[in-house]
Amino acid sequence: WYLWRDGRKPAGRQPPNNWRSMLGGRGWRWDERTEQWYFATFLPFQPDLNWRNPAVKRAMLDVVRHWLALGVDGLRLDLFNALYKDASFADNPRSHRLIPREDNPHGFLQHHLHTLDHADTIGFTRELRAVVDEFPRPPRFLVGEVFGSPETLRRYCGEAGDGLHLVFLFKAMRTPLRAEAFRALLEEVETSFPDPLLPTWVFANHDRPRAIDRLGGDPRRARLLAALQLTARGVPFIYYGDEIGMEHAPIPAADALDPVAARFRFVPAWLGPRLRRHGILLNRDESRRPMQWSAGPHAGFSPEGTSSTWLPLHPGSALTNVAAQTGDPGSILSCYRRMLRLRRGSAALSAGALALAPPDRSARHLLAFRRTAEGEAAHVELNFSDRPLPMDPARHAGARAWSSLRDGPLDGEARRVLGPWEAVVHLEPERR
Repeated sequence: WYLWRDGRKPAGRQPPNNWRSMLGGRGWRWDERTEQWYFATFLPFQPDLNWRNPAVKRAMLDVVRHWLALGVDGLRLDLFNALYKDASFADNPRSHRLIPREDNPHGFLQHHLHTLDHADTIGFTRELRAVVDEFPRPPRFLVGEVFGSPETLRRYCGEAGDGLHLVFLFKAMRTPLRAEAFRALLEEVETSFPDPLLPTWVFANHDRPRAIDRLGGDPRRARLLAALQLTARGVPFIYYGDEIGMEHAPIPAADALDPVAARFRFVPAWLGPRLRRHGILLNRDESRRPMQWSAGPHAGFSPEGTSSTWLPLHPGSALTNVAAQTGDPGSILSCYRRMLRLRRGSAALSAGALALAPPDRSARHLLAFRRTAEGEAAHVELNFSDRPLPMDPARHAGARAWSSLRDGPLDGEARRVLGPWEAVVHLEPERR
């Protein structure tokens, strides 16, 4: 069932080839009980399945059917690009690349030619999609955790859209907070994932530092990104706690539960913060602290009377929590709720086409785009700067407008200036 390679050798016990894990180091592990090698793409206690074994594939597809029959809406496919390996167990080419990234998963001095993005993995997407399509009501979906260039990622969705419904696009987590950078990203995803394919908008996840820290702790910037995430064409994935601006807080490696932290315990403590500033998190527990619901015991995550939460609470949970932000119209949570209501009630924002406005040399910090669908248009303007930008109220005469900074529709005076790090959405009938 697992990806075994007969390794019975009287001396030396050399692994079958040079394949490395995605965390660096040898990916092959020796099993004393069977006297065989097994391969682990990620961690030693997670052996890879042998998807070339028909019984394995049949059993796993039956697992998918089991959960779909129970009514789950879909599946998140962890490290999906590592399913199939080269059948001949050929060595991977060596590389000078050390640190892998979301747009290039090769690293630790190896090009993972025979262990990642195998053609048989791409082909399997259609088999998996066919199983999911056996359960059409309600519609289900598959989203894959894959890494690489836009061209590589699109292959997982199938040229005819008959593969995975979605793949995570992690590039947004590393995009600088500048209008021109997000304009380029929008252009890229619109080109790589044209209708009927859909891009995804991911600003944080359980493997990376908290988004608010990347934004300098500025709630205005968090609200701006929330507005972009919920108005751009595509599917937003909101990591828990981002809707209240949950912050990062270190956890000593000695107290970590994360097996990745144990793997890198040899790294000096002073290096952790430096790597974190570059988006590399050695102790993922730091981004997985309990959700902060209230200022009460255990932040409302665990019932009263329990001794502790599964991970330590963030020290600021008494101030940053859902209950504290619920009644504040200017909070990050209120912005998310406002933009979600707009998206849910607008065909243009939920399913419309997107067209970028031409760049304005006189307002280089402005990013603007238009969404259109079913006789409705939504105009979105985002100010990526600390300075206010003038708006022309006549340009959107008759439209209703909402801001990322305050509740309710904007009046005429508020629509003359786009404040620092503010986003404004105008909704109006589409002009023919």
